Amino acid sequence: MTNETPTKHAAILSFLVPGLGQLYSGHATVGGVFVVLYLVLAALGLNLALAGPGGMLMALLMTLSCRIASSIHAARATVRRGDNLKGYQKGWSLVVTAGVAVIFVLMGVPGARSGSSFKIPSPSMHPALMLGDRIFVDLGAYLEKEPARGDVIIYRTSRGMNETFMKRVIGLPGDRVAIRSKVVFINGKELVRRKLSAASCQMDRAGSVNAYGPRECFEEQLDGKTYVVVVDSKKETTSDFKEVLVPEQALFVLGDNRDYSTDSRQWGFVEQDEIRGKVLYVWMNLWLDLVHGNYYFDVSRIGQRL
Repeated sequence: MTNETPTKHAAILSFLVPGLGQLYSGHATVGGVFVVLYLVLAALGLNLALAGPGGMLMALLMTLSCRIASSIHAARATVRRGDNLKGYQKGWSLVVTAGVAVIFVLMGVPGARSGSSFKIPSPSMHPALMLGDRIFVDLGAYLEKEPARGDVIIYRTSRGMNETFMKRVIGLPGDRVAIRSKVVFINGKELVRRKLSAASCQMDRAGSVNAYGPRECFEEQLDGKTYVVVVDSKKETTSDFKEVLVPEQALFVLGDNRDYSTDSRQWGFVEQDEIRGKVLYVWMNLWLDLVHGNYYFDVSRIGQRL
């Protein structure tokens, strides 16, 4: 084996898992330091990312810097060591070591707060969530507190073929929810809403509110939260929904794109044990123009909070 090959291996391994390249080159102590440093930065980065999009950027920069520094050190250390690699640093033993290290680094503490990224696949939450949005979700948001009205949650239900959905919480346990002429009522009280101009409600990439038919946009208020909902004035099948009582340990959810969303009106209540987390903000938007076959990066979506 030439010295160039193990040098590349060490650099790549330490970029993937900081510290692993040092172990490969026989510098276990330094490798351990990089592993601990990366875990500390990852934990700190998670807390920063949960705080907002600016925190996510800082977290990415910190962890990337650690990967680069570990990769450079591992490559230089391997060059200095030459071709004197021990048996446990070669072949399948290295692969096993890499696998164990990756699992160790990626493992979370059971019950701890964590976050994850998801892609928006449908327009059911337009205009709050657009096609191509990448959202950051707090997976531990409801470990110590209950969901609140107006929260946008992510959940998975067997009624939806185990797919993941994002909807807005409208009704809590004990609430009576009804829809009359496309207006939501909670416990007999109509949700306050204000009609918006078509120009102020973007429904497609061309900015047309009538992209899929005649639409009306409203600014709706729920427990101090304000958001925009869209209704199709010509679609009568979703105009009314008979009043229901939300049972214990369940939620009533709706999509903001009211007439083009599959939610509690069709599939019933969301059980609280089906909830995976709370949507915090959009951190990126990358979408494909199917007509022209081009990808677009929408900078204006970055940092949009829910």
